[in-house]
Amino acid sequence: MREATHIALTRAVVEAIGWPGDCNLVARNAAFPDEARVIEVEKYGAHLLGLNLASLTHFTIPTSGGKFQGYGWELDRSVPAIDLSGVKVLPHPEAWGFPVAQHEDMLLDEPLAKLVRDLTGHGTIQADEITYSAGSIMAEWGNGCYRKLATRLTGDVRRQALDVTAGWQFHWSGDGPQPHHQLGILLKGHAAFEGDVDELYKTMEASGEIAALLKPLVVANNAPYPMTARQVVEQAASMPVPGPCRLGVYRTLWRRGWNKLVRAAVLRALTSSVRMGKVLMREAA
Repeated sequence: MREATHIALTRAVVEAIGWPGDCNLVARNAAFPDEARVIEVEKYGAHLLGLNLASLTHFTIPTSGGKFQGYGWELDRSVPAIDLSGVKVLPHPEAWGFPVAQHEDMLLDEPLAKLVRDLTGHGTIQADEITYSAGSIMAEWGNGCYRKLATRLTGDVRRQALDVTAGWQFHWSGDGPQPHHQLGILLKGHAAFEGDVDELYKTMEASGEIAALLKPLVVANNAPYPMTARQVVEQAASMPVPGPCRLGVYRTLWRRGWNKLVRAAVLRALTSSVRMGKVLMREAA
């Protein structure tokens, strides 16, 4: 989803579930994972093909046996041939800023930083060969930070820290059910799909449909204990979607099918975000 949709959807969800903190702060931070300069590659910096490279850790791709993996550049046939041989991934976990930058253990545990550290001298950290951390793993890390901060901090600083890190987790829960994030493809209509999600969400919000959909989601038993933040994202990413070729056909030849996928993505992101909110409120109660 685009940043504006992350913000609007998250604000609607936290207001509906009765979030105890600053709903606007949570919503604003739901966009931050798309803005943070937490990944660079040699020669290119933090952006490539017009994308913030941080977005490469927002993919949660189902594999066999109920497993999930992150994005792999060499596996993605949608991207043009760019010579990234010998170009290393450079993680910058400190760029997450407040509140995790003040806690060394949280920076050390940041998934991509930990992965690069573990692979250095033992495997490849080339930008086109590494498998980036999955969105569900990022959510697990963010949730670990959230729970630690809930016990380490007090007062207004604690509340602000929880609101900020909660926003990050809402981002990953919103990205989980997006088809291109499940398929591991950067292009092939990825930006167009997110643009259509943005427009549909605005229409559904203005008509009152989002508010109406939230009412049964809020009261439903859809995030039972001990569901975790990681499980929320992985469940959202488990929903079936067409393969890359069929997705292309939908976009160019069967707009009705494309529009159904767009609506399904909005509904799934809404459900996933409600679940995430319930998990977070339970953990910091």
